[in-house]
Amino acid sequence: MEILRIVDQRRQAVDAFLRTHAEPLARQGVIVGKWRKRNGRRLGPYFFLAVRDAEGRQRAIYLGRDAELIGDVKKALSALQAPRRQRQAIAAVRKSLRSGLAAAKRQLDAELAEVGLRRKGMEIRRLVTRPLFDRPILGAGGSHRRMASIRPTRRKAAAERSEHSWN
Repeated sequence: MEILRIVDQRRQAVDAFLRTHAEPLARQGVIVGKWRKRNGRRLGPYFFLAVRDAEGRQRAIYLGRDAELIGDVKKALSALQAPRRQRQAIAAVRKSLRSGLAAAKRQLDAELAEVGLRRKGMEIRRLVTRPLFDRPILGAGGSHRRMASIRPTRRKAAAERSEHSWN
Protein backbone atom coordinates (compact mmCIF):
# COMPACT_ATOMS: atom_id res chain seq x y z
CA MET A 1 0.00 0.00 0.00
CA GLU A 2 2.89 2.32 0.78
CA ILE A 3 4.38 1.83 -2.71
CA LEU A 4 1.07 2.67 -4.40
CA ARG A 5 0.84 5.90 -2.40
CA ILE A 6 4.35 6.86 -3.43
CA VAL A 7 3.59 6.13 -7.09
CA ASP A 8 0.37 8.16 -6.87
CA GLN A 9 2.23 11.06 -5.27
CA ARG A 10 4.87 10.84 -8.01
CA ARG A 11 2.15 10.79 -10.70
CA GLN A 12 0.56 13.92 -9.21
CA ALA A 13 3.95 15.65 -9.09
CA VAL A 14 4.65 14.68 -12.72
CA ASP A 15 1.22 15.95 -13.81
CA ALA A 16 1.88 19.27 -12.06
CA PHE A 17 5.33 19.44 -13.72
CA LEU A 18 3.76 18.78 -17.14
CA ARG A 19 1.20 21.55 -16.59
CA THR A 20 3.68 24.16 -15.34
CA HIS A 21 6.33 23.47 -18.02
CA ALA A 22 4.03 22.67 -20.96
CA GLU A 23 5.51 25.22 -23.39
CA PRO A 24 9.20 24.29 -22.95
CA LEU A 25 8.31 20.59 -22.91
CA ALA A 26 6.55 21.02 -26.25
CA ARG A 27 9.78 22.43 -27.69
CA GLN A 28 12.45 20.18 -26.20
CA GLY A 29 11.25 17.95 -23.38
CA VAL A 30 12.90 14.54 -23.09
CA ILE A 31 12.81 11.43 -20.92
CA VAL A 32 16.32 10.51 -19.83
CA GLY A 33 17.49 7.22 -18.37
CA LYS A 34 20.51 7.64 -16.08
CA TRP A 35 22.79 4.92 -14.78
CA ARG A 36 24.71 5.11 -11.50
CA LYS A 37 27.67 3.21 -10.13
CA ARG A 38 27.84 2.23 -6.48
CA ASN A 39 30.50 -0.05 -5.00
CA GLY A 40 31.51 -1.10 -8.51
CA ARG A 41 27.97 -2.12 -9.48
CA ARG A 42 25.99 -0.46 -12.24
CA LEU A 43 22.54 0.57 -11.03
CA GLY A 44 19.58 1.87 -12.98
CA PRO A 45 18.20 3.07 -15.23
CA TYR A 46 16.66 5.89 -13.24
CA PHE A 47 14.25 7.82 -15.45
CA PHE A 48 13.83 11.60 -15.37
CA LEU A 49 11.71 14.02 -17.35
CA ALA A 50 14.03 16.92 -18.25
CA VAL A 51 13.55 20.31 -19.89
CA ARG A 52 15.25 23.72 -20.02
CA ASP A 53 13.15 26.62 -18.77
CA ALA A 54 13.02 30.19 -20.11
CA GLU A 55 16.15 31.21 -18.15
CA GLY A 56 18.13 28.31 -19.62
CA ARG A 57 18.19 26.28 -16.39
CA GLN A 58 17.55 22.58 -16.62
CA ARG A 59 14.48 21.37 -14.76
CA ALA A 60 13.92 17.66 -14.15
CA ILE A 61 11.57 15.44 -12.22
CA TYR A 62 12.25 11.87 -11.18
CA LEU A 63 9.94 9.32 -12.78
CA GLY A 64 11.27 6.19 -11.13
CA ARG A 65 11.20 2.79 -12.77
CA ASP A 66 7.44 2.34 -13.01
CA ALA A 67 6.83 1.33 -16.64
CA GLU A 68 3.20 2.45 -16.57
CA LEU A 69 4.10 5.97 -15.38
CA ILE A 70 6.91 6.24 -17.92
CA GLY A 71 4.55 5.13 -20.72
CA ASP A 72 1.95 7.70 -19.68
CA VAL A 73 4.57 10.46 -19.57
CA LYS A 74 5.84 9.45 -23.04
CA LYS A 75 2.30 9.68 -24.41
CA ALA A 76 1.73 13.08 -22.79
CA LEU A 77 5.09 14.36 -24.05
CA SER A 78 4.45 13.17 -27.60
CA ALA A 79 1.00 14.80 -27.51
CA LEU A 80 2.62 18.10 -26.47
CA GLN A 81 5.27 17.82 -29.19
CA ALA A 82 2.98 16.60 -32.00
CA PRO A 83 2.11 20.06 -33.47
CA ARG A 84 5.77 21.08 -33.64
CA ARG A 85 6.81 17.78 -35.25
CA GLN A 86 3.99 18.16 -37.77
CA ARG A 87 5.14 21.69 -38.66
CA GLN A 88 8.69 20.37 -39.10
CA ALA A 89 7.49 17.55 -41.35
CA ILE A 90 5.46 19.96 -43.49
CA ALA A 91 8.44 22.32 -43.77
CA ALA A 92 10.66 19.42 -44.89
CA VAL A 93 8.13 18.39 -47.56
CA ARG A 94 7.80 22.00 -48.78
CA LYS A 95 11.61 22.29 -49.01
CA SER A 96 11.90 19.10 -51.05
CA LEU A 97 9.05 20.21 -53.33
CA ARG A 98 10.71 23.59 -53.91
CA SER A 99 14.03 21.96 -54.78
CA GLY A 100 12.25 19.49 -57.09
CA LEU A 101 10.46 22.35 -58.83
CA ALA A 102 13.73 24.25 -59.28
CA ALA A 103 15.37 21.15 -60.79
CA ALA A 104 12.42 20.65 -63.16
CA LYS A 105 12.63 24.31 -64.24
CA ARG A 106 16.36 23.98 -64.93
CA GLN A 107 15.73 20.87 -67.01
CA LEU A 108 12.90 22.61 -68.90
CA ASP A 109 15.12 25.63 -69.58
CA ALA A 110 17.84 23.38 -71.00
CA GLU A 111 15.37 21.53 -73.26
CA LEU A 112 13.78 24.78 -74.42
CA ALA A 113 17.19 26.28 -75.22
CA GLU A 114 17.93 23.32 -77.51
CA VAL A 115 14.94 24.20 -79.71
CA GLY A 116 15.46 27.97 -79.55
CA LEU A 117 12.93 28.86 -76.87
CA ARG A 118 13.15 30.34 -73.39
CA ARG A 119 10.93 30.58 -70.35
CA LYS A 120 9.94 33.94 -68.91
CA GLY A 121 7.69 33.63 -65.89
CA MET A 122 4.95 31.22 -66.89
CA GLU A 123 5.31 31.91 -70.62
CA ILE A 124 7.46 30.19 -73.21
CA ARG A 125 8.93 32.57 -75.76
CA ARG A 126 11.23 32.33 -78.71
CA LEU A 127 14.73 33.70 -78.43
CA VAL A 128 15.01 37.26 -79.72
CA THR A 129 18.01 37.68 -81.99
CA ARG A 130 17.93 41.29 -83.10
CA PRO A 131 21.24 42.87 -84.02
CA LEU A 132 22.66 45.08 -81.31
CA PHE A 133 22.83 48.21 -83.52
CA ASP A 134 19.06 48.11 -84.24
CA ARG A 135 18.06 48.42 -80.61
CA PRO A 136 16.75 51.81 -79.46
CA ILE A 137 18.68 53.88 -76.94
CA LEU A 138 16.77 55.63 -74.21
CA GLY A 139 17.49 59.32 -74.18
CA ALA A 140 17.50 61.57 -71.16
CA GLY A 141 13.80 62.24 -71.68
CA GLY A 142 12.99 58.55 -72.17
CA SER A 143 12.82 58.87 -75.96
CA HIS A 144 12.92 55.63 -77.95
CA ARG A 145 13.32 57.38 -81.29
CA ARG A 146 17.09 57.55 -81.54
CA MET A 147 18.80 54.39 -82.69
CA ALA A 148 22.18 53.27 -81.48
CA SER A 149 25.01 54.01 -83.80
CA ILE A 150 27.33 51.20 -82.83
CA ARG A 151 28.23 50.28 -86.40
CA PRO A 152 31.98 50.45 -86.79
CA THR A 153 33.44 53.03 -89.11
CA ARG A 154 34.86 51.81 -92.39
CA ARG A 155 38.44 52.35 -91.23
CA LYS A 156 37.91 50.44 -87.97
CA ALA A 157 36.20 47.59 -89.78
CA ALA A 158 39.03 47.37 -92.33
CA ALA A 159 41.64 47.48 -89.55
CA GLU A 160 39.90 44.70 -87.61
CA ARG A 161 39.67 42.53 -90.70
CA SER A 162 43.35 42.98 -91.45
CA GLU A 163 44.30 42.12 -87.81
CA HIS A 164 42.35 38.90 -87.92
CA SER A 165 43.40 37.73 -91.34
CA TRP A 166 45.71 34.76 -91.17
CA ASN A 167 47.04 34.96 -94.71
